[in-house]
Amino acid sequence: MIKRQITSKEALVKAEDLCARSERCRSEIAEKLRQWGIGSSDAEKILSSLEERRFIDERRYAEAFVRSKFLFSHWGRVKISQALAVKRIPRDFSDEALDLIDEQEYRSAVKSVVKRKAATMDLPLSHEDRAKVARFAMSRGFEWKYIKDALARLDDDDVDDNDAEDF
Repeated sequence: MIKRQITSKEALVKAEDLCARSERCRSEIAEKLRQWGIGSSDAEKILSSLEERRFIDERRYAEAFVRSKFLFSHWGRVKISQALAVKRIPRDFSDEALDLIDEQEYRSAVKSVVKRKAATMDLPLSHEDRAKVARFAMSRGFEWKYIKDALARLDDDDVDDNDAEDF
């Protein structure tokens, strides 16, 4: 079966629909247009139209992405920043969005991730287990200074199975 080539007008309508359903960035829509077989000049016109009419807004996207990844996926600033860079979001937009994360909530999230991981290990935590916890938290995108602080505050008596379910 041969796939029918869609026109620029149809692609614009489909792109508007995608952007209306959920927040999208320019690079995601550009990739969709490429997949749909839209030429680069037509794709640029469509992207410009979507930006002019605020279907696409990189700053708004960055803020929504940061909020989502921090609150629901429990990612740290490093991992979020890297993901935004992959999506070609301008650095100043991503930095502004990352600054919106409340410092106290961030520290609490790091502590929660550390406690949750530590709760899966035998107590008291050995040096190797602490290293595993630290690597896990770093893989989630949290900075070493916060992880180190959370590990220092980690009281082995305070870690139990209930903490793993708090997340």
